[in-house]
Amino acid sequence: MKWKDTTSYSRNDIERIPKVFELKINNLRIVIHRIIHSEGWFLSVYHKLPIRDRFLGDIDIEDAKQEAIKIIIAEISELEKTKVFLREFERWMANETNISQKS
Repeated sequence: MKWKDTTSYSRNDIERIPKVFELKINNLRIVIHRIIHSEGWFLSVYHKLPIRDRFLGDIDIEDAKQEAIKIIIAEISELEKTKVFLREFERWMANETNISQKS
């Protein structure tokens, strides 16, 4: 996994301080970024996961990257649990429908 600095720099910037890092994995676009007038790093994920501007902490960028990955893994795990629940619910509903039709 290779994070890329995607900060928009102005030509007039004397000191180039990275403020946005991006990682693309399949259809996920993971962005660790700063927010103006806020301390620390934030996480936003585009395409598939509803994570926007989640505070990662006032930590160094390497720790922020690790925290972001942990959060994404936890979110995907929750989605998997939801998928399992939905499959079980669909089976239950199909069974209930069959029982109702036989009565």
